Amino acid sequence: MVLLSSSRDVFLNLAYEQYLLRAGREGVLFLYVNDPAVVVGRFQIPWAECWPERLEERGVVLARRDSGGGAVFHDGGNLNLAWVGRAGERGGLARFLVGVLEGMGVRVEVGERGDLWLEDGRKVSGAAFRITGGWKLEHHTLLVETDPVCVEEALRPVPGRFEGKGVGSRRARVGRIGEVAGCGLVGVRERVAASWGGEVRWVGKEEMRGVCGEEVARLSGKEWVLGKSPGFVWDWGGMRVRVEGGRVVEGVPGMEGEWFAPERVMGAVGLEETEAGGVGFGRERRFERRDP
Repeated sequence: MVLLSSSRDVFLNLAYEQYLLRAGREGVLFLYVNDPAVVVGRFQIPWAECWPERLEERGVVLARRDSGGGAVFHDGGNLNLAWVGRAGERGGLARFLVGVLEGMGVRVEVGERGDLWLEDGRKVSGAAFRITGGWKLEHHTLLVETDPVCVEEALRPVPGRFEGKGVGSRRARVGRIGEVAGCGLVGVRERVAASWGGEVRWVGKEEMRGVCGEEVARLSGKEWVLGKSPGFVWDWGGMRVRVEGGRVVEGVPGMEGEWFAPERVMGAVGLEETEAGGVGFGRERRFERRDP
């Protein structure tokens, strides 16, 4: 069976993935498209992967998923896939995607983390996994039409050095499947669904909320998105700020216990941004919402 999400809410779609995992919905392929969002892995430091405040200014949501792995950018040109299998199985979704893409004239190679790479060395798919209760959730992104420049800019971290035990992303040049396949996101989605086989149906937002509403509240809460960050020390501009659970612990008088916000910290200690410092997104760029 293939389930197509009617929602573009990153939190609702991530929560529904967890519902499928808990329910042991083996053999179901879940496909969805999100509005612009950066999704970090469970064990990552958000500020080392992106600049949350700058994302918010541009209408890009920050989310944290339950699985490990690195940070990814979602938008209307990116197709997301999730599949639940037995815990002992590995790489099943990656192998499936290789076959689908080759049938569309797109030759890809599977990396050591299950990600997919074009022959010219550009990355077109990231992968992550979670195992619980004898079941495994495997999910992938597929960059079909997403602008690589938007990916680069959205995943530009806060400047400075981060010292901690968070998992860092492996940055790479990205490509677009649509350029090689000669079709857009809808065409790729239809090909994926047809290749999987079985019934294909849309799942409505209310149906999804009915089975994972509490999970949406958890995943969208600040205590999860920021508070689950591993502890770290931020070293920049001659100062060192210690952060635990997403909150300032030491290094900025008067801000202890507050959520870490680099721009506020800079202002509190009298530091200024400079063009040479590479702070922010660089040139202004819109993140467009695109209907699939």
